[in-house]
Amino acid sequence: GDFYYLGGFFGGSVQEVQRLTRACHQAMMVDEANGIEAVWHDESHLNKYLLRHKPTKVLS
Repeated sequence: GDFYYLGGFFGGSVQEVQRLTRACHQAMMVDEANGIEAVWHDESHLNKYLLRHKPTKVLS
């Protein structure tokens, strides 16, 4: 991806944040069911989500 996104700070509309957190949670549950864990836990799933769903604004 273009950036590495930290899990400690992100935002957006309530609907978009719910969509993001739901997708990350579901991906983590699939990993758990398959006996695997992403290298950087939730941040790995956050970065995969944001790679596929580009943010409209990035603060740097």
